Order: sequence, then structure tokens, then C-alpha cells
Amino acid sequence: MKECKYLPLVLVIFILTSCNLSYRKGTLRDVEMTQAETSAEEEFKDKLKRMVLEKTQDPVCAFLYIDGSREEDSYAFVFTGKMMEEYANKSFQGELWYVNGQDCILLTDEIETDSFEPVILETNHHLLYQTSSSLPGSAESYIWTVKERKPQLVLETLGSCFMDNGLLAFVQTSAAIKEGGRSWRRYYLYWDSEKQSYQRYGSKRITEEEFLSYENAQEVRDQVEIAIEKDIQESDAADLKSESHFEYSYIKCDCGIIYVNYIRTGNKGTLYYYSILTEREGTVILEERQHYDTYEKGYMEEAGGR
Repeated sequence: MKECKYLPLVLVIFILTSCNLSYRKGTLRDVEMTQAETSAEEEFKDKLKRMVLEKTQDPVCAFLYIDGSREEDSYAFVFTGKMMEEYANKSFQGELWYVNGQDCILLTDEIETDSFEPVILETNHHLLYQTSSSLPGSAESYIWTVKERKPQLVLETLGSCFMDNGLLAFVQTSAAIKEGGRSWRRYYLYWDSEKQSYQRYGSKRITEEEFLSYENAQEVRDQVEIAIEKDIQESDAADLKSESHFEYSYIKCDCGIIYVNYIRTGNKGTLYYYSILTEREGTVILEERQHYDTYEKGYMEEAGGR
């Protein structure tokens, strides 16, 4: 009878040991499956690279891989050619390919750009890249997508596209004869799945009263003005250090961005500034402040959109 009282404890130990062994077997099995999947994916990537290299003698400079739910849904955008680095900038000369395991398609040849930073947009797996040279206003932007295993160019435009605080920003540069230099305009874009194209977010001008209705708007604007004053004091714009004043304009975008234009005017010239703020539950958060000199005017305008 004394020996029987230890039987439940022995059973518990046995059960726990069995569960632990089963768990360890399961863990090892999961690790082995993960390693096998990783190995298969790497083999597939190598296959895609080989398919491209069979059609060109140029080396692979950028391999942007999209991992689908199945191998047949996976593909890559591949840039081949020559990459050079100079003064921290990456320049590129070459071609763009699309490859999916069955097809290898040349999308663009003779790409030449002083700045090379292709990216995959995380929200929809679209490829974004741009070309530019040292000439002002030379930027061109391209966005590719894949539909039913076929590549499609869904955006081709003059101007610079880039990700900005999780949004796709678009900047156009043009001559501004009245201002005596260049001007640029910033917009924000979104993907319209029904139209299968990129559209501009709508934006509209708001009054100073509407802007200052945000809880901390005055504080944020003062913060920017202090920084602008510091810029002026450290610059050669002596005529703007005294007897000058600020003028403001405010643009509110449907995507939650509020864009504030600051114009500092003096007897002999004008400085243009902007700040980008994000609207958050009755407040505004300063995301970016930028200074442009008397030869450039940066601003955001009203735009139609959703």
C-alpha cells in the first residue's frame, strides 16, 4: 500500500516527459520544415537570377524579390548593368527585367541615372524607381506592378516619387520666372484599385483660424519660426535679418497632412520655407521642416482628388 501512493506521481512524470518529447519532436520538425522552405526559396531565387543572366552578360545590381503564397506566384524585378558610387551617391547604367520562373521579360533598357534607389512598396508590392541627372528638374518616376503574372507600368511621370511618413509623395519641379528661379510642388498619391492607377489625394486651402484651432498649432508654428530665424542669422541673407515679416498659407490634404507655407519677405529679397505636419486627434505633429533660398520656392497647392 505504501508503494501505491507514489503511482500518481510516476504517472504525472511520465505524462510530462512524453509531452516534452512530443513538443521537442514538433519543434525539431518545424525547424526542419523551415530550413527546407528557406533552402527551396533560395534555390528558386538562384533559378530566377540564372534565367536573367542567360539573356544578358551584365551582372545583377539589384534583385527585388516578391514571395508569393506559392512558388508560381513568386517573382522578381532584376536590375542588371553597372553600378558606381561617387560622393555617397549611387549611379546606375543598365536594364530592368521581370522574371517569374517561366518568363524572363526585358522591361526597360538603357536606364541611366545619377541616383539609384529602387524600392518595393510594402502596401501593394509595386516596384518604384526613378531616374535623374545633375540637371534641375530631370527626375522621372516609374512604378511597375504585376497582374495575372504579367508586368504592367502603372505610373510614368516627370517628377520625383518617394515614400514620406508612410505615404507616397510626388514632387514636380518647374521654372518660376516670377520668383526668379525654380519652384516645386508636392502632392500625395494613393493606389485606386478600381481604376488600377495612382491618383492624387485631394487638398484644399484652409484659413489661419482653422489651422490655429488645433490644440498645439501655435506652439508648433512658433517652433518652426524659431528654427527659421536661426537659419537666417546663420545665412548671408543680411537684408532679411531685420525689417522683415512672415506670410503664411495653409493646405490640408485628405491623407491627414497639413502643409504650411512660410514666406519671409524683406527689403531686398524673399525666403521660402515649408513645414509638413500630420493631423492626430485634434493636434498636429511636426514631421518635416525644410529651407529653400531666394532662388527656389517650395509649396503645396490645392488639388482635386478623392
